[in-house]
Amino acid sequence: MFPMTSGIFRWFGLLLLGFMLAGCGGGGGGGGFGGTDTLKISITADKTVLPANLLGRGPDPSGPFTNTITVQVKKNDRLFAAPNIAIDVVSGLASGALYYLDGDPEHEECLATPPQTCPPVATTPLAFRRLVFEDTTGTVTGHFHVGDTPGTVVLRASAQDPATGETVVADLAINIGPGVSTGQPALVGFEIVPSPLYITGQGREDVKRFQVVVLDDAGQPVPNPAGNNLRLQLLPSRPNGGEKLAAINAAGGTEEGDIVNTRTINGRAEIALHSGDKPGTVAITAIADRADNNIDNGIANSVSDIDTIPIGSGEIASLTFTGPYPGAVIARSNTLVLGNGDSIDATGAVYTRAISVLAVDEFGNPPPPGEFITFRLMDGPLTGYPDLGHGAFTIAAKDGNPQEGGNTFTTPPGGSSLLGGHTNCQLVLEGGAGQEGGWLINGQAQRNLLAVFNTFNLVDDTGFTVPYTVGCPPYTGNVANNVNGITVFTDEDGIATTTINYPRTQLGRCFKLTAEANDGRVGAVMGKERLGSTLFGDECTSWYLGVPTGATLVVIPASDQNIQVPVGGALTDRNIQIQLLDGATPPGPLPGEKLSVQVVITDPDKDAAVAAKNALATAQATFNAISASNPAGCSTTEPGEDDPPEDTRCASWRTALIAAQDALAKAQADLAVADARDALHEPTASFTPNPLVTGVDGIATLNISVSDLYTAVSTGGTGDAKVEFIITTVGPEIRAETLTITVLPQGAAAP
Repeated sequence: MFPMTSGIFRWFGLLLLGFMLAGCGGGGGGGGFGGTDTLKISITADKTVLPANLLGRGPDPSGPFTNTITVQVKKNDRLFAAPNIAIDVVSGLASGALYYLDGDPEHEECLATPPQTCPPVATTPLAFRRLVFEDTTGTVTGHFHVGDTPGTVVLRASAQDPATGETVVADLAINIGPGVSTGQPALVGFEIVPSPLYITGQGREDVKRFQVVVLDDAGQPVPNPAGNNLRLQLLPSRPNGGEKLAAINAAGGTEEGDIVNTRTINGRAEIALHSGDKPGTVAITAIADRADNNIDNGIANSVSDIDTIPIGSGEIASLTFTGPYPGAVIARSNTLVLGNGDSIDATGAVYTRAISVLAVDEFGNPPPPGEFITFRLMDGPLTGYPDLGHGAFTIAAKDGNPQEGGNTFTTPPGGSSLLGGHTNCQLVLEGGAGQEGGWLINGQAQRNLLAVFNTFNLVDDTGFTVPYTVGCPPYTGNVANNVNGITVFTDEDGIATTTINYPRTQLGRCFKLTAEANDGRVGAVMGKERLGSTLFGDECTSWYLGVPTGATLVVIPASDQNIQVPVGGALTDRNIQIQLLDGATPPGPLPGEKLSVQVVITDPDKDAAVAAKNALATAQATFNAISASNPAGCSTTEPGEDDPPEDTRCASWRTALIAAQDALAKAQADLAVADARDALHEPTASFTPNPLVTGVDGIATLNISVSDLYTAVSTGGTGDAKVEFIITTVGPEIRAETLTITVLPQGAAAP
């Protein structure tokens, strides 16, 4: 018995141990006697092969360039609510990125340009290298969106078991492409940063670094070669002032000259161009060999590209008025609108405003700092200021002829007169290239001839076609408090800045401002940007501007802003004085500004007559429609006892017809009353002059005429007649609030 009893005990012991192990959970396989079941994670995608996104289209789960990734975490073969699940791009980041695409604002950005906002502009999903999901149900989804680079992307899903701290991971490979990656050169391209390059000897940048890329058929960098795989060569059509290329070859040595060999690293090579002592444009060709990506053994199948690099002289070739004063120029609109950072100092009797010009060489590069720029201003002799506006220069026309390469300036016999010009007067030309700027007059002008100190540029003969203006001191304004002009230096960016000053009493006065460089060989006239090469339209393109912010229009006296006339009476040729003031403290009057006048006549009885006419037309149409809709030859009168019975629809039709007939009769009567009331008065209004222009002290005189106004009481109508003269600045250099002058009949309600 003992052995048997011992066996029973061993059997119960094993059975008990089995129950204990089962109660503690299975092993990594989910059962048996191996211990607790571990956490499991899986990652799948609806598409694991995606084409390269060459068009750069955005993420779209239903599109060809975006897939949907699903990650599940399980324990004991059941979904496990993992506190955190992450998806990472562990390799191939150049081929794409991860997206949530869940509509969460934290996962999107607004790319709308102010004043637009999101919404209504749609937000743009953000790209991530890692997606993190919290408080999950055990299943999460994300998205991978490809770029234009073929390759293999490895995504990794990960989660941590909160009980053990164990992190489980699973990987998924996404193939992008495969494209047509041959590894052989198919495209050679220059990458040149557009920074200035100058001739040597100026102490400025005379070496230009740039890169050349070599790509295969799939647009991918060619493999790194063992030898040289790129040749750079200067073409003959260059300044030939000693330019040379420099590069490091595959052996690590330096090559310099017209031709250099080098190799690419990750598809790129860096080369330097050294300028010579002559300005001009250098053409460079880059050549690779498609046959074997090697040029050391010759070039059997060349792939090449050509690009150019300009070498500037640093000598000023053109001047352009720029901010802040003329930088506020609105193209084809007006030279005087204030721009960003632009302001007028109007703290005293003299207004001050900053002006600048931009100097560049023949390739648009700034000259060396410290180049001389001379500014000159003139504002007379003028006619018409301020009574007729900004004024017009007395000695000005469009038939000038500068002697190319000489010192004389002429107008044709019988043409415009140059009389009045004399020594130290200024001749301003606004012609084409080389014929723009200012010249000081040397001696007394004859009727069709004058001479200047500096010679005119030797350009093609343009004949008697150049617009010109002659200004003679004394002038009311100046440059930097110097009546003869001032010379300033350019900065590192080629900008020269100074100020113009003008008295408060001269606001609105026309002026000409010139800049010159290179001993007068290069010049510019402020405002000519709007006019083009030939002067046309309003010849005054620049005038002394007041402070536009806070400008106002007022009536003098204020009581003239609201005028009353007898009912049915007339107001004939009534002069109203309107003053335009700028926003300075105290405000300055603004002569020479055009004002817009709009006349609005309010005629309630006329409106009522029109409404009654429309109501009659509607009533007539309704009556006609009901009459035409007779359902069964119904009579307009009810049938008698002896008449045969009628269609059951006739009664309702007859009722509708009678109602329409009554409405038509009422509309006819209402129109008769409205027409009779409207015939009692015919309000009219007119004004002169047009356009209205401010003159002395910024005052414009508006002449108005109004007749035959009425009140509701006088006609028994629904309202008072009135006339409004709505006055606004034309601008855009000055924008004042709208001014309204109202004319009412006596007894009318106050406006």
